[in-house]
Amino acid sequence: MTLCVAMTTAEGLVMGADSMTVAGDSVIEKHYANANKVFQILGLPIVVMTYGTGNLGRRSIGSLVDEWSQLRPAYEEQGYSVEQVAQDLGAFIFGKHREHRDLVRVAAEESQAKKIKGELEGEELTYKASDWTTGLIVGGYQPGSPYPWLYTWEEPEQPGVLEGLQSARPHEGAHGEHGPAPGLDAWGDTGALDRLLDGIDPSLAGSLVHAGLLTVDEPFQAIAAPSQWDILYEGMPIQDAADLTRFVLQVAVGFERFRAGNPRIGGDLDIAIVTRKIVHWYDRKPLTTALAPRVVG
Repeated sequence: MTLCVAMTTAEGLVMGADSMTVAGDSVIEKHYANANKVFQILGLPIVVMTYGTGNLGRRSIGSLVDEWSQLRPAYEEQGYSVEQVAQDLGAFIFGKHREHRDLVRVAAEESQAKKIKGELEGEELTYKASDWTTGLIVGGYQPGSPYPWLYTWEEPEQPGVLEGLQSARPHEGAHGEHGPAPGLDAWGDTGALDRLLDGIDPSLAGSLVHAGLLTVDEPFQAIAAPSQWDILYEGMPIQDAADLTRFVLQVAVGFERFRAGNPRIGGDLDIAIVTRKIVHWYDRKPLTTALAPRVVG
């Protein structure tokens, strides 16, 4: 229950997310609105965002990012790439992720076996891999490059999800010399944002096919193109990119606040601006600001 947004510009990256999280189990569910999903790798102009599962047992994803930050290599002294940092962090986080998923799966199998034998006391445990979807977005700068780099990693595997670390905005040109195309990317609960940017609900195509008004072979994206929100990303200053990031997150939070049912995203926004030399917090929850260092490299 998260919306993460990244804006890639010629001047830097803007990375932001909401603060909603859900705790509890199948019996009781509690929504909290102060989760931390945007983290700075201290000492480096690199920021991490997370979506999906917020906790693995008694550990939050944020606490794992912090643990890795204490153990990480001294990249500053040996040179580094954003890809290397993202690969190392992802290997650590998803290693813990797989360990915890295995524990939950084994406990569920044991619970189901006891139920078959009539020996189960209490509620039967279940395990569904998709319930443990977790994603990392890592973006920032590396020595010798004037362009930002942006990577994603999501587990467990499912249809449409590529395995391991992926480049979210590949650099263009024969050797990447032109840098990444500017633009906006989003992960997590993107329904409201899809409506805003595309001008339609993403489920509309399926509804039209079901009603017999559209065939599965028709290019629905081309049909819907005139309804899309026209945004000129090329040449957008970093301040405007930060304002746009805040705006689309606010729209999504407002949409969820007034939609029937419990909101999937909400709370304060955490938005970081990443340039070649610094990370600047454009928006940050007050307590988090008080507890965390504000400066980087």
